[in-house]
Amino acid sequence: MAARDIVALFAIAAIWGASYIFIRIIVPAVGPWGMVGGRMLISAVVMYAALRAAGLPWGDKKLLRHYLVTAFFSSFVAQYLIASASLTLNAGTLAILNTTAAMFSSMILFLFFGEMLALRRVFGLVLGMVGVGLVVGFAPLPFTWPVVLAFAGALGAACSYAFSSIYASRRMGNRPALELAFTQSLFAGMFSLPFAIPAAVAAADIDAWTPRVLWALAALAVVCTALANGLFYSLMKRTGPTVSLSVTYLIPAFSLLWAWLFLDETIAPLQFAGFGVIVVALLMVAGRRGAAAR
Repeated sequence: MAARDIVALFAIAAIWGASYIFIRIIVPAVGPWGMVGGRMLISAVVMYAALRAAGLPWGDKKLLRHYLVTAFFSSFVAQYLIASASLTLNAGTLAILNTTAAMFSSMILFLFFGEMLALRRVFGLVLGMVGVGLVVGFAPLPFTWPVVLAFAGALGAACSYAFSSIYASRRMGNRPALELAFTQSLFAGMFSLPFAIPAAVAAADIDAWTPRVLWALAALAVVCTALANGLFYSLMKRTGPTVSLSVTYLIPAFSLLWAWLFLDETIAPLQFAGFGVIVVALLMVAGRRGAAAR
């Protein structure tokens, strides 16, 4: 892999790892829907400008149903679940649990599309569950119902990401990647408007839209969504999905670093061990085909 591709890989991981920090700043102030609506609509505007500058069409009307399905699961359901879980879980734990999307991809392909799993992948799935158990079991939190629901929401978001990725690759695999990213943000933003507008008004009434929150939202939408997606798709065109998707293994490390530096968050040592177990499990489960599906 060329030096510029290695730099791009680490840059993407650093940017996406920071997204959990911004989520942790935004959501307590304006609520999950305020974050989802703002993030998706702002990123859609930025990506539309990029599409126009590149001379690309915004999409194909014949694919509207597929755009809607992908946006609903990838950027509407998953983003809300992550935002809700961030009210309880720290940024590092959220990032670690998000890496399970690759394992959910293999499970979905097996259960719903009949793709057979090699023994190595089966063992990887079992090992991944052990890793998740370590991350969850040794979190420095009391096991109350809100905590349990937060863990379930974070895992549900990973599963939603996995399903939408498989759906998009099977239904719209020949479409430009920037087009798919734009339509996901656009329609997810539209879905969230009925919930986001009341949340935004309520936040304005209590002066929650502080400069810190606004800057975090702008960074989340423009840098962590629009810019990072552009970098990722450029890297994928140069190196292929297997190499570019290895970024998912680096994101939690950066998220833990940023959370420690800027939010003063800590994570239990055995949670680090759980993260290591999940990475090994992902390497066993994903393989070349699994990575492409993710």
